[in-house]
Amino acid sequence: KRKFQLNTFSDTAEVSKTAACFQLSRNHMLEGEKLWLKAGVFLSQPYSMAILYQIQMVDREFREAQGFTLYPTGGLASDSLPLPHELISGKYRFTIRGEKDRLMYQTLHVFPRIDFGAIRKNLSDKKSGIPLGSIHSLNFKLQQVEHGMAQLKSYETGEKVWEAWQAFEKDYQIFQQGKDPYADQQGPYRRAFLSQYDQTYQPYSIKLPENYDPQKQYPLLIFLHGSGSDDQGFLNQAWSRGNFIEVAPYARDMFFCYSSDSAQNDIEEAIEDVSRWFSVDREKIVIGGFSMGGYGALRTYYEHPERYKGVAVFAGHPHLASNWLSGKHPNFL
Repeated sequence: KRKFQLNTFSDTAEVSKTAACFQLSRNHMLEGEKLWLKAGVFLSQPYSMAILYQIQMVDREFREAQGFTLYPTGGLASDSLPLPHELISGKYRFTIRGEKDRLMYQTLHVFPRIDFGAIRKNLSDKKSGIPLGSIHSLNFKLQQVEHGMAQLKSYETGEKVWEAWQAFEKDYQIFQQGKDPYADQQGPYRRAFLSQYDQTYQPYSIKLPENYDPQKQYPLLIFLHGSGSDDQGFLNQAWSRGNFIEVAPYARDMFFCYSSDSAQNDIEEAIEDVSRWFSVDREKIVIGGFSMGGYGALRTYYEHPERYKGVAVFAGHPHLASNWLSGKHPNFL
């Protein structure tokens, strides 16, 4: 529970040294957009301040430094300065230095102007020989980039969106060459299917056994993530010591114990999708999960006991859904 305290403020009697603050108008931008530097200075008397700013592109040979001078008249002064640079797509380090100290150090991402519609059309006109499952996965990853860029706030650097774009662009270039970008990946990596229930792309993570042989059938482990997280990262451990194909569905669930129809449908569709594109022994499927996913594993087995040969529960609460959610839910105590 939050506790509140009332604070009071009084006027400053005297300011004896410079108090300066700088920030970029945006911490991410598109190619061709104008970038501004916002400056705020508080002084007790008129003062001139020499400023040096430096823009450096990460991992590339681009570095530029430029100086300017602020002339505050005393008290609080603020200004916005246009930066005369046409920055190309890339990741930059932006540094502001005063006469003695470094005053600001900020990451700046410059995104290309992406024609999402043209890329989607190109994906829909899929190259011959590329599996539809890989096309769905590319469409999902493109959608994640588009949604991520649209939701970015001006103060956010967009680091995760930038990484998602870099990963998609790498896979898309392989696709442009008429190749399946996921043909040789063992994982863990993220794929997606097109849901037959609402025509949305839904992700799951997958890890194949080392030296995966499509001529051999493998048991399948379905592993459900815990609350407050998604499917990514849970397959970094060797849950089956490399003997199973391992799949972690997102299942549109971070807090609802896999009790919704959409969560259960997504788990079923993830099994169908991985069985379509990989060599799964449908008679040897085990479901497991951690924490909320442990309850989810029991809940999913309860829905389809004929499908699974085993349930592996890691720190799962057997009556979690009733503790968290309204309505009646199975108690596996």
